[in-house]
Amino acid sequence: MNIRVDGCLSCAQQNEPGDDEIYVSVGISKNGAKLSECIVWAGDMNNGNKRISTFRIWSGVIQPNEVWTFSISLMEDDGGGHRPGLDIAGQAAVIAGAAIGTLLGGPVGAGIGTKIGGAASDVLGVIGGNTDDYIGTYILVLEGLSDGHIVSSVHAVNRSEFEGNGRLKCTGDGATYYPGLDVNGIRVGGPRVVVL
Repeated sequence: MNIRVDGCLSCAQQNEPGDDEIYVSVGISKNGAKLSECIVWAGDMNNGNKRISTFRIWSGVIQPNEVWTFSISLMEDDGGGHRPGLDIAGQAAVIAGAAIGTLLGGPVGAGIGTKIGGAASDVLGVIGGNTDDYIGTYILVLEGLSDGHIVSSVHAVNRSEFEGNGRLKCTGDGATYYPGLDVNGIRVGGPRVVVL
């Protein structure tokens, strides 16, 4: 099935005076194997402009019995470049992919939350003690079912959480950002649900 994954982001509290120089890094794995990491968006944001930024995370085809993970990290750049975000994205893709890989061949959905949750400390370990400019990581999992449907689940991993209303929030480095995810135009978040 042809799939488009889009993201959006709004700022409720910036982490420094002026603008936050935000960028979004993504690590992608398929069936447990890391495929790539990339920067999908970069721009200035602050809590005064009330802007919602939108960006394409990925587009492609998901076949039946494939499991894709998109490890999405929000970073703030203070002149050090995007290398730290790419490193986090790449390692998060490996960690999430490995967690999912242990579930392949069985009912993937039943164990995704536990496996991803168990990987959380590993993702934070990638940056060691330098947690400045790291706002948070969350993971989108898309499963291609044998009947052709697509199932999604979103997991708060590090410096991210779901509010009572189900809204995803990232709160690292004293900031508060609200990310959103759409799959083929359908807003997704939280527990495993058939979206297409």
